[in-house]
Amino acid sequence: MSMKNNIKLLDIGTRLVASGIFGYSAFMKFSSAPTAVYIFQRIGMESAGRYGVAVLECITILLLLVPKMAWRGALLGMVLMLGAIVVHIITNEFDVSRTRTAGQFVAVVFSDHRGVGYRRFAPGKAYKCGWYGA
Repeated sequence: MSMKNNIKLLDIGTRLVASGIFGYSAFMKFSSAPTAVYIFQRIGMESAGRYGVAVLECITILLLLVPKMAWRGALLGMVLMLGAIVVHIITNEFDVSRTRTAGQFVAVVFSDHRGVGYRRFAPGKAYKCGWYGA
């Protein structure tokens, strides 16, 4: 395989992965998943805001899947993700479903202003500290 083919496969692969993530997120919003409803209730945009964001996510998917429009989909997706990050930081909702998954752990460690989580004190040994490790 040539380098050009590898780059094309990487391009298609990343667009498909991003579309899948946005598709899952839009499905959760359209199906009234409790976590989606809860977050939008917290910011006072329940129902209309949730459906509006889900429609924007569907538009993002369509734009990402059309090669000549992919850059527009990437920009719209970036704006949507920036909005989601800001809302989660403002509402201090990092663990919405009260489960402890790796993605939520990373969100807490890298964006929580109190700096709680796992801290490495000795090489190869992590100690629990703060509310997240309790």
